Amino acid sequence: SQSGTLYGRSASSLVYLDGGTFNLAGGVIENSEGNHAVSSNAEKARANIINMTGGAILGSGVSSGTNRGGGVSLSSGTFNMTGGCIAGNTGVTTGGGVFLDGSATANINGGVIAGNKGGVNGGGVYASSGCTVNIKDAVITGNTAEGHGGNIYGVSAAITLDGGASVAHGHAKGCGGGIYGWGSTSVLAKGNSLIYDNYANN
Repeated sequence: SQSGTLYGRSASSLVYLDGGTFNLAGGVIENSEGNHAVSSNAEKARANIINMTGGAILGSGVSSGTNRGGGVSLSSGTFNMTGGCIAGNTGVTTGGGVFLDGSATANINGGVIAGNKGGVNGGGVYASSGCTVNIKDAVITGNTAEGHGGNIYGVSAAITLDGGASVAHGHAKGCGGGIYGWGSTSVLAKGNSLIYDNYANN
């Protein structure tokens, strides 16, 4: 997609991958009454690829139920983001902006993930066990969680911040307004990356 708006009220996803590739270079995707804007087959053998170089994923995910990843829900494969915006999405349980599972990898090398909400954990990005999150020259800001990890939540995941990456202004009602790592999660911040002005109630 390079322009225009893809708007819907799908109960599931507006874009669903089953071993395919989706390229978003412009325009807007909004699924105001569905679980996700973009999601994939949970089968780990599927080589799903999402490339986001521009555009926006906005206001997706419902406020009730059990959905994970209101904006992007990737259960296997790779999410590459170099531009654009993922904002105002809701994950009823986890991952308001981006949810990763099944050893998925997110390379967030630009763009903004902002103002998303996790009903439990991980308002901006939620990475399950075995997943990898590489953030470079991107902004993760103003995301909130009712539980832990306002901006980012990892469960035995590998998280790296590099270049001009910024994780800021996150809020968690539990712990880890900026980043919360559970289990064997590793967090490496290098380069000129910044983690600042995050807030947690506990």
